Amino acid sequence: MERLYYEDAYLTEFEAVVTDITDKGIVLDKTAFFPEGGGQSSDRGTLSGVTVSDVQEKDGVIYHITNDMIPFCIGETVKGKIDFHKRFSDMQNHSGEHIVSGLIHSIFGFENVGFHLSESEITLDFSGVIPNEKISEIELLANRAVWDNTEITAFYPDSEERKNISYRSKKKIDSQLRLVEIKGIDICACCAPHVRRTGEIGLIKIVGHEKHRGGTRLYILCGERALHDYSMKQTENKKIGNMLKAKECETSLAVEALLKKKAELEYEIIRQNIESAKNAADAYEKNDIIIAVDRFTGQALTHFANALKEKAEKFVAAFGKTDESTFQYMIISNGVDISGLVKSMNSALCGRGGGKNGVAQGSVNCEKSEISNFFNNFGI
Repeated sequence: MERLYYEDAYLTEFEAVVTDITDKGIVLDKTAFFPEGGGQSSDRGTLSGVTVSDVQEKDGVIYHITNDMIPFCIGETVKGKIDFHKRFSDMQNHSGEHIVSGLIHSIFGFENVGFHLSESEITLDFSGVIPNEKISEIELLANRAVWDNTEITAFYPDSEERKNISYRSKKKIDSQLRLVEIKGIDICACCAPHVRRTGEIGLIKIVGHEKHRGGTRLYILCGERALHDYSMKQTENKKIGNMLKAKECETSLAVEALLKKKAELEYEIIRQNIESAKNAADAYEKNDIIIAVDRFTGQALTHFANALKEKAEKFVAAFGKTDESTFQYMIISNGVDISGLVKSMNSALCGRGGGKNGVAQGSVNCEKSEISNFFNNFGI
């Protein structure tokens, strides 16, 4: 099968003869459709108007997969048309990946051990940990390689030539070797189409990085995808700036100030709730057992229960409503074993929680009246 995408990566239309039709797809005598491989998704397009949704290679045979009924016969000539917008985007991103991987290999000696190029993301996995402070440096060097507009070439060295060429490869290749070279940057074994010159990549942007399986995973975008990502983020940043009445270059400072103010307000609310809880506890009279259901939750509930403990001879059970049918609870003993009480209460009131050393915390799901009924009937 003749692979036209190797002869001309910019070929968008071609004619070919159908040589086989199987459950795996349509087989042609030649094709410009790049099949999925090397971490890159396949081309898409049409064959005489029939949509080609996927292209796969198995045992050296390229299968063109369509979701439509196949109207062709073996021996028929069909006209193929490549979705060049996708093809060119894939070429921009794959060529950009070679630049980034080549630079990381030359600077750190790390191997690219994983590459995935789909329509939603491009990931590069490396065998070592790249320091965070070096990420922006790599990005700058990669874009300088783009600005140099260096030619990208592919060639097939024979067995003798390949012995003298230092190249990157994720696996050992015993069959015919295809090398893609960006002079001064990278030589790598690759089966995919690439742009002619680095300038066509347009822009290389590292949009994320993380530690991954003992190494580093980079997320990159190149060309039009990088432009769309920048435009989207600029639009969102502008919206944030407008809402915060801040310049676009100062939105993080505005958000930081907003979060600080929010934390201060939350602290003040907590302080006031704690103060209210203590004041509410003052209204209770001393008793053997105090059962209190109020609005206090979280830290306020803790202070509420501890304040009531000083007035309870045996124990205090304080409840704070969090929603229509959920109450937080805190039960504090004054020397009385409350373990059986807590277990029975959780069972009767659909609760969960527990504790030790005379203090139990948790929540129950019930009506307020059910709390009163439980303690009235528990026999304490």
